[in-house]
Amino acid sequence: MAKEVSVSISISAQKNGAGMSATVSSTADMTGNKLIGNVQSIGTTAEALNVGDMATIGQLFVKNLDATNFVEIGTDSTVTTGAFAKLLPGEGMYIPARRAGPYYAKANTASCDVQVGAAEA
Repeated sequence: MAKEVSVSISISAQKNGAGMSATVSSTADMTGNKLIGNVQSIGTTAEALNVGDMATIGQLFVKNLDATNFVEIGTDSTVTTGAFAKLLPGEGMYIPARRAGPYYAKANTASCDVQVGAAEA
C-alpha cells in the first residue's frame, strides 16, 4: 500500500495591518509497518520519547498537554545542545523526521504529559 501517511498543516498570522498565511499538505509512504500513539509523562530530567521499537522515525508529532509548564524537545540525551523546540502549554509540533535514533523531551518545572505520535519511515 502506498501513501499511508497524510499530513495537513496551516498557519496564519496578522498584526498591525500585515498578515501571512501558508499551508502544506503531503502524503508519504511507510517502508516499515510500525506506528504508535500514546501519552507520556515527561519529567524535569531529559528522557527519550517513546516510539516503541521503531528503527527509523519517518513522521513525528508531539503535543504538550500540560496547562502550565513548557516542554523542550531535542536530539541529545540532556536536551541542552540539541534542543530545537520549546512547546508552551497546549502547543504541538510536527516534523518529517526521517531519522534513526531517539528524540528527547524535558519539562521545565514539573512533569508534563505529552501526546506522542510517530510512524516509521
